[in-house]
Amino acid sequence: MATLRESFEANYIALQVPADNKKGYKIDYVYYGPWYHWRLTDRERALYKFQMGSALLLCALIYLFTGIQYCTVNYNIFVVVPSMASLAAFLFEILGVIQFLLVKERTTKINFEDVNMKLRAATVFHVCFMGATVLCCIGVMIFTGFSGLSFAVTLGYAVCAALSAYIYIRYRSIEFYTEKNTDVKGILNGVLAGDLEQSKAFEQKLKEMEAREDAEKEAKKKRRRKQLQKVSGMFSDAKFTSADGSGRKKKK
Repeated sequence: MATLRESFEANYIALQVPADNKKGYKIDYVYYGPWYHWRLTDRERALYKFQMGSALLLCALIYLFTGIQYCTVNYNIFVVVPSMASLAAFLFEILGVIQFLLVKERTTKINFEDVNMKLRAATVFHVCFMGATVLCCIGVMIFTGFSGLSFAVTLGYAVCAALSAYIYIRYRSIEFYTEKNTDVKGILNGVLAGDLEQSKAFEQKLKEMEAREDAEKEAKKKRRRKQLQKVSGMFSDAKFTSADGSGRKKKK
């Protein structure tokens, strides 16, 4: 996986443009990578943002309310450890949802991958750790005794896990597509008009980016072919395996 610096260098280029200062120029970092879009209409985008934002707010309020309750389960080490782990994942989930709420119709590759990672990985970790917290709460109540407050806290943690799972499911249902960055033509014809050296460097960067995109697409196709071949091989093996489970082909 590329580092943030590598991703930045692969999608941005530093250009020297005229400016009204002592040097007579300034350095602008221009994005020339592909634009990423979530396949949503304006109405759908507003609905998804409302649903995910409301679920996040409700989850945060319930988590805060349950976390400050003075009861047996909240002070047991077997509950505290997974609860703290879930909190760490929840913080990343909060950042991801906020970024998604603030994103416009199109976004850069770096921003898309950042949001995508948080709303997929962080939500899964949050649900898993919160589920472990709920199980630990149940275990503590079994061994130390049941109380109404402990049950309410356990139920609150379970609702938090469900809300986080809802955010994950809603985000996973959104398709995305990429669009070629046509803004670069305006840069070549406008800002870099007459600057041969920078124009050539910029065009070279564009060719490198297109080559990387083609390589990534080809790598994805190869992975899909391997997965299909693997699945096909599994079905073939199952087809010719004997009923007694010996793994030998049946004789006619």
